Amino acid sequence: METKNSAIEVLEKSGIKPTIQRVIILEQLMNSRMHPTVESIYSEIRSKFPTLSLATVYNTLEILEKHKLIRSIKVESEHTRYDYAYDDHIHLFIKETNEIIDFYDEEIVSLIKKKLTEHNYSNYQIENINVELNQVN
Repeated sequence: METKNSAIEVLEKSGIKPTIQRVIILEQLMNSRMHPTVESIYSEIRSKFPTLSLATVYNTLEILEKHKLIRSIKVESEHTRYDYAYDDHIHLFIKETNEIIDFYDEEIVSLIKKKLTEHNYSNYQIENINVELNQVN
């Protein structure tokens, strides 16, 4: 798991002033694999920092995403969820449970990048790979 110091280092390296709010929000995402919503980030952090506002969470997430430190994940009618952008991976969305799972397969990511290049999309960068799964009975 990441620590406060590494959250500060990540923010500074990205040219973002490491305010306490930014540090705790980024740290929350660095230590979570649950792909939380804005509301769940807010409620989790607010128990420790009661002066934190929901607007601050929204604004911080916007800054972190703009600097490509986090990714927003939008699936179907779900609320937007967030993920720390530490490496390339695929998000599997299980519709029955509303669960998002990190799926690591370098071969699939490489194949997608190769296919994009073959189809003249080499000047684009992959931001998210989301796959929605329905259980087959």
